[in-house]
This record gives sequence, structure tokens and C-alpha cells, in this order.
Amino acid sequence: MSQSSMKSLILKSKSSEFTIPLEILIAWESSDEAWCLKDIHKTPVYTNARYALLLKPIKGGTTSALSPFQAFIAIHDQRVIDEMRKVEAIGIFPIEGNRVFSIFYCERMPYYDNKANIIGIISHIKPLNSVTPRFFVSGGDIGKLTSVCPGEIFTDKEWLVAFLLLQGMAEKEIADILHRTLRTIKFHKTNILAKAHCSSTREFMSLARKNQWQFYIPPLFSKPCYIIK
Repeated sequence: MSQSSMKSLILKSKSSEFTIPLEILIAWESSDEAWCLKDIHKTPVYTNARYALLLKPIKGGTTSALSPFQAFIAIHDQRVIDEMRKVEAIGIFPIEGNRVFSIFYCERMPYYDNKANIIGIISHIKPLNSVTPRFFVSGGDIGKLTSVCPGEIFTDKEWLVAFLLLQGMAEKEIADILHRTLRTIKFHKTNILAKAHCSSTREFMSLARKNQWQFYIPPLFSKPCYIIK
């Protein structure tokens, strides 16, 4: 880090109503994850570049990636203050938005002064990495959950069926979930296997794991949500 950058950080660390320790500020500024510090009134007093992107209006509009979650964020912040502990949440950003992440993990925790009084809230948002139970058997199946389509090998309808097949669901279950006839699901499944050059569902699932398709969640199942633990 250059001397001028260090001076800038020192000034920033003292610019808010309470001082941010320089070592913490350096860690936040250099992080690829989103960090925000709010005061006790839940007003942001610091955001790093990643968090600022989440607050930036999308495509010149008035809403940001975090706009759909404001009510939940307020509840999340209040729980941190009331319970005086870290509180976690998992969420999914709107598909239409200019997302930094798609599926994310958010932790919010108390920020204390030197007298152990809560004077603020630290917010930390990062992409959600995932492992499946198969990881504990073979060491595979570790990746990042995403709502970005893996490719154009299948149509949107076929990706929906493929996604549910990869969850181990039978054709009848898939038909019920998608409100389609069993015949339609069988038709899509036949096309999926043909396009993937697979002779069976088992072979298709093996190919999907190789390509990490199991981490793709279609838009139908990845609508905005914010679940506080």
C-alpha cells in the first residue's frame, strides 16, 4: 500500500463520528466482500467499495440491489442491538438487478466502543459457497450457488426440469411442481438427455456434477428473499 493511500485511510478512519481502528479499515478496504458500518441509529457511516455497489441505484433508477430487503435489514439490525450478538441471514438478490452476488450470506454484529457499549452495527455480505452431501464422500461438489445460467445447451424450460432432476425428484414430482403434464416432463427429459449425449438420468447427473450444474438455481426458484437465522 502506498504512502498516499495510507494517509487517505488514516483520514477516513477518523472522519466518522467514532474512530474506526486503522487495521480494521485496511482489512475492509482491501476486501473483495462487502462491509458496512452503521451507527446506533442504523445510519451508514462507512461502506467499502463492494458494499457501495449494493447501495448504488440500478441502471439509473431509484432502487438498489438491497432495496427489496430494507424491511428485513431493519429487523436484522434491531436484533443485533436487542440481542447484543452476531445474527446471520441468507438471501438471494433480484435476478433483474445489477447484482454483485446472486446468493449471499450476511452477518451483522455489534460494534463496541472502548467501554464495551454498542455504538454501531457491522454488516458483512459475501457470496454463499456451497457443498453437497456428496462432498463428504468423494471430496467433490463444492462450488458457488448461482442464478446465472451455465449455458445455452438447454432451453429455459429444460433447465427447470434439469434442476429438479438434479435434486433427485421423480418425473411425477417435477410435473406437480411445474404444473405440467407428466407427458410434457418426459418430453423435456428426453431432450435433455439427448442434448447432453447421456443414455440415462444417472449418466446425466454425473455429467452435471462434472460441469457443476448442480449449483445453478433457475430464476423461478431464486426469487428475492432474505431469511434471518
